[in-house]
Amino acid sequence: MVEKLFGRPIAVSLSKGETLKIVSAQQAADLLMSADWPGARDEWHRDAVDACLKVIEGYRSTEDAENAFRKAAAKAGILSAD
Repeated sequence: MVEKLFGRPIAVSLSKGETLKIVSAQQAADLLMSADWPGARDEWHRDAVDACLKVIEGYRSTEDAENAFRKAAAKAGILSAD
């Protein structure tokens, strides 16, 4: 499987001051679907999961997943300025 890379990494701050650089749709999907996701499982989260999975399957652009993930991370309060 070819890694679907974002145009630029998205930095997110998780618990304990840990900062992650999310660089692909797969990495974003993994975080969104993990127990480490700190935000609500709301429509922003659902849209981001859907966009990431569709990118991985080849049905949407990486830009779609990048934008959806960025919005979900901002809504969850974990989007970092890095």
